[in-house]
Amino acid sequence: LSLFWGGMTAGRVLFSLAALRYSTAGIYLLTPFLVTGIMYVMPYLNGTVQHLLAVGLVGLFLSFYFPNTYSVVTTEFPAHATLISAALVASIQVATGVSAQLIGQLSAYVPLSTIFQYSALYALLAGVLSLYLHWTKPAPSVLNR
Repeated sequence: LSLFWGGMTAGRVLFSLAALRYSTAGIYLLTPFLVTGIMYVMPYLNGTVQHLLAVGLVGLFLSFYFPNTYSVVTTEFPAHATLISAALVASIQVATGVSAQLIGQLSAYVPLSTIFQYSALYALLAGVLSLYLHWTKPAPSVLNR
């Protein structure tokens, strides 16, 4: 878990620095699919170092996704920025608690490797949803520029 949160912290710094100079849209759209791939292949990795590296990379890539989600949504709905911020943070906190409890209970019946692979579906769903919203976003009208 320390490597996951370490990856998260390092990613936030790297993302912030990248956002100062470059468009982060590509990173935003790519990271959920990178997380999907890592989560799916984790059971096939050999050795402790590979597993620890994978956990750190998942944290790193997720750290890119959250701030840009906040940015995209608050840009689209600026009047609701406070509500959006609260909802996103609350969802992370609830999901962390619920997922830890569920994984603990499920692991008595389902191998942890299977749980990891099915967890990749969440990242895949987020990636597909992000792509859909990106591709179907209407162009700004002349009046809204």
